[in-house]
Amino acid sequence: MSFSLKALQIGLKNYWLIDELHGKDLDLLRAEVEKKIKIFRFEQICGELFVRRQELRENGSTRSFLNISDGSTGILEKNDYLQENFERENWQPKKAFHTPTVFGLLLGYPVVYVLNADEKTAFIESVDLELYEIIINETRVLSFSLPLVRDAVLEKHLAEWIDRVKEKIAENHSVSINLKISTVNLSNVNI
Repeated sequence: MSFSLKALQIGLKNYWLIDELHGKDLDLLRAEVEKKIKIFRFEQICGELFVRRQELRENGSTRSFLNISDGSTGILEKNDYLQENFERENWQPKKAFHTPTVFGLLLGYPVVYVLNADEKTAFIESVDLELYEIIINETRVLSFSLPLVRDAVLEKHLAEWIDRVKEKIAENHSVSINLKISTVNLSNVNI
């Protein structure tokens, strides 16, 4: 089983964005998912292929956000960006600039990025960002970044997420799971 499927199975995340597999590798994944159809399924969302858990584990109806266009923060309702289910083929958000927010919600990030209609990302360019990575057996299965300097709202959701990850690590001794935190600085951000 691929390590990203393992992350889904043990509940480290609910969705996996399949953006790095093509050809035979994608065919092998399809065969693996078909064997475990009671656990996983494919969905096409925003023009991208995802594998998701059949049974989704809810982590609340709200999420912290950081507007990377203007630096504002707050709480958003997940239902404002996501629908109850994605039965319609290749579901799209109401506005194209919401796609990074939708992906952050689906992938289980504790804080999601929001953009203004101008799609500028100036707030996170050329600042120190903390990069959070979950690694299973030396394979990165989830990663996201946040500015090193952040407010209490963002910090609260991040701390809750770290606690959930630590619980999953403690529950799964048979798998090498690590949470890695490093600092990066990006001079240009393309979303």
